[in-house]
Amino acid sequence: LEKPESWQVRAAFYSVGDRSSVPDQEQSFRLFENGVIDRLQLDMGDFVVEGLLSDYETQNASDC
Repeated sequence: LEKPESWQVRAAFYSVGDRSSVPDQEQSFRLFENGVIDRLQLDMGDFVVEGLLSDYETQNASDC
């Protein structure tokens, strides 16, 4: 995963009509141009879930 270009992505989600400056949920992850995510953090406000890619295996499109 060192060669494909990647971007750090951060997104916040708010309830419709809620004028609070605090989001209901935040997500951050590193996204590679091939669609793979290797680091993920989901902040749900009351708790945080973190994920780290530990193994990566490619498949041919015909195998999908």
